[in-house]
Amino acid sequence: AIGPEISKTFFVGPSTTEKEKWDVVSLSIDPADFFSDERGIYVHGNSPWGNFAERGEQWERPAYMEYFGSTNNHEIHKTIGVRIHGRSSRYSPQKSLRLIADNKYNTGEIFLPGLNPDTVTQFEFILLRAPESLFSTSTYLDDYVQSFLQPLNLDHQGSRPCLLFINGEFWGIHH
Repeated sequence: AIGPEISKTFFVGPSTTEKEKWDVVSLSIDPADFFSDERGIYVHGNSPWGNFAERGEQWERPAYMEYFGSTNNHEIHKTIGVRIHGRSSRYSPQKSLRLIADNKYNTGEIFLPGLNPDTVTQFEFILLRAPESLFSTSTYLDDYVQSFLQPLNLDHQGSRPCLLFINGEFWGIHH
């Protein structure tokens, strides 16, 4: 009998000391779901405006997510849905991703500890925000602006930087 499909992330190299200072998100996804002209959500593809501009559940792709906290704890490992997120940032080289926990994946919610001890730690979705229009020069700008809202008792986005790997390849810093 054939058993269930299993995915695992391994980081191999002479030293992982620098990586251990960061949270790490690793996504395993069928490459065609991200990069094919027909159904790839990360590319221009066959859509007149770009596959990455398409929205809705039909442009959601299944992926396996693993999350390693900066203490190197393997805190999350589950099947999720992935969509491109944002408006104009969809056209940037580095795109924001919406990670969705849904009953169709039998995953329940995503438990992400430590964003803010006074707030919710279970989420139906998480955004991996890529740098905005200034691309690599604005990596921390949105996080910095959101921090001004904390003392005002207004809704704001909790955030922390993480290293994103897609199918084992480094994909940049996201928040």
